[in-house]
Amino acid sequence: MTTDPQYRPLLDDVALNAPESNDVLDGLVTGEIKVLRLFECDPTLFAQIKQEAFGLVAAQQGQPVDADHPTTVYVRSFDPSWSVKPDSIQQYSLYNSANDLLYNDEDHHWQRKDRRFNSRLRAVPEFVRRYLGHSVLQNFRMQCIRGGGDLGRHREKILGIPGRERQFKLRFHLPVVTNPAVSFTMDDLSFVMEEGWVYLFNQACTHGVSNEGTELRIHLIFDCYLADDDIVRRLIGPAWRNAA
Repeated sequence: MTTDPQYRPLLDDVALNAPESNDVLDGLVTGEIKVLRLFECDPTLFAQIKQEAFGLVAAQQGQPVDADHPTTVYVRSFDPSWSVKPDSIQQYSLYNSANDLLYNDEDHHWQRKDRRFNSRLRAVPEFVRRYLGHSVLQNFRMQCIRGGGDLGRHREKILGIPGRERQFKLRFHLPVVTNPAVSFTMDDLSFVMEEGWVYLFNQACTHGVSNEGTELRIHLIFDCYLADDDIVRRLIGPAWRNAA
């Protein structure tokens, strides 16, 4: 996904952002905005996305989040009492330069490479084109948590990464398969997400997830740099005002 000339990143200097965008940033930085339901994906497109997700899971196993996985090591630095259950979490990288579902080296580092969606995908790139407009992806991945699996409590930065230190980025979720026993804890509050809806997920809040059901939980998860005119004022701002 290339940078569009209309893309104007939100920055840590509030004088460079639109006032209404700074209001949203204030809600994110203070943690007033935690999980925010943004919009429902078109049902026809969502059915295609679900079919693609099931196809990936059936075709090959994802990268296991095991005891030595960077995610496990990072989460345990916040929550030493947590340990990952064997074979409970798998991840697929859908957006990289290697066209490899198991290649995640670029998922959490800004690199100027020709990253593209995996060649097996059609509906997921259409989802990004239709809804995310001119915004810039840091990554796009699929995470599967089996029944009984969980991820310990931790938090992450929302202000950039090396190469884009002054730009805000946030995480978004699209639940593909879930059940009522899947819950997220955000700063001691519990949230449940519905299939087919896109949610803003404030990863700067202390958060964890637990699948206490018996079914596989599949979410599409993507980190996106926030654009002043696009995601913030078009999607986040209206949803936040309607939720107030």
